[in-house]
Amino acid sequence: MPEEEPLRYSSPLDDFLTGAREGDFTVSAAFADEMIAALQEMITVFRAINEVQPFPEPPRLSDTEAARWISDRMHQSAVGEHGMLHTLDQAATTMLPKVIEALELARRRYIENEEQAMEALHLPGGDA
Repeated sequence: MPEEEPLRYSSPLDDFLTGAREGDFTVSAAFADEMIAALQEMITVFRAINEVQPFPEPPRLSDTEAARWISDRMHQSAVGEHGMLHTLDQAATTMLPKVIEALELARRRYIENEEQAMEALHLPGGDA
C-alpha cells in the first residue's frame, strides 16, 4: 500500500508567489513599479508603528472589574499574540515582501514575453 503524503497547507500568498514563479500571470513594469512602491511604503509605516510601541499598557478606564476586563481586552487586541501590532509586524516582515517578490517575478516574465514577441515579429524593442 503506497504511503500517503501528508497534507500541506498552502496560504494564498504562497499560491500567489508560486503562480508568479510558474508564469501564471504577468504584470507590466509600470504597474509593478507603482504597486511595489506602495507596498514598500506600507512596510515602512507598519515598522514605524511597531517601533513606537503605542500601547505599552492597558488603558485605564475606571476601577470597576468590568472596566479592567474591557481594558485588558483592548490591550490584548492591540499587542497580544493575535493583536494588531503582531499582524502589522507579520505583514511587514513576511506577507508584503512575498507580494513584492511575486510582482517582481511577474514583471520580469512580462518583459521576457514582450521581448520574445518582438523577436518573433522582428520588431525593434519598446518600453515594457
